[in-house]
Amino acid sequence: MTLKNIRAINDQGGLMAENTLTGLEIYLRPGDLLHSIALSGALGPVAPYVPPPDPVEPPTFADPDAAIAALSAWVSEFVSPLIRHAPQEERDSWPVKELAAHAQLAGNATPEQIELLQFEAQITGETLDELAALIIAAAQPFRRVSASIAGLRRKVSALLRAEPDPYKFDAILEAAKAEAQQMAVDLGVGEILGIS
Repeated sequence: MTLKNIRAINDQGGLMAENTLTGLEIYLRPGDLLHSIALSGALGPVAPYVPPPDPVEPPTFADPDAAIAALSAWVSEFVSPLIRHAPQEERDSWPVKELAAHAQLAGNATPEQIELLQFEAQITGETLDELAALIIAAAQPFRRVSASIAGLRRKVSALLRAEPDPYKFDAILEAAKAEAQQMAVDLGVGEILGIS
């Protein structure tokens, strides 16, 4: 038997060597005769033990789509205080109500728009103009935040898709979150969203 590529494989002194007759690796335990012969140098130099590198944690997100999905989930939770008080069927009516409110204040509301506003105003006791002003005041911050978030989401999605290293996705997402929070403060809804 001829051995080659003798090397230490652990800090306890164990050796590995290749058996050139079989092509197989063999383990030489400390204290074995072959271990002692190998250490004597009779079989050639013994490569020192080099500890293996620490295992590398996989990236948080394997691909851009996973990171984009995480961003979408975070955005939905982030803006939820703006819409949490209203059920979906009410939120679905917001664009129509906002158009009716603008038309009412401009003096050119259609009969259908007036009727839409009257249904709510007769319950709250507000005039149509008062209700229209409240609808517009409530709609503006939501519309601005929605448009800004849509722009941010598109920008960050493009950044994630352009980044070949998935280990950098986390930093891109953290920067996007900070930008969204600053944007909310700048738009005047930071307090509503819990940002001081």
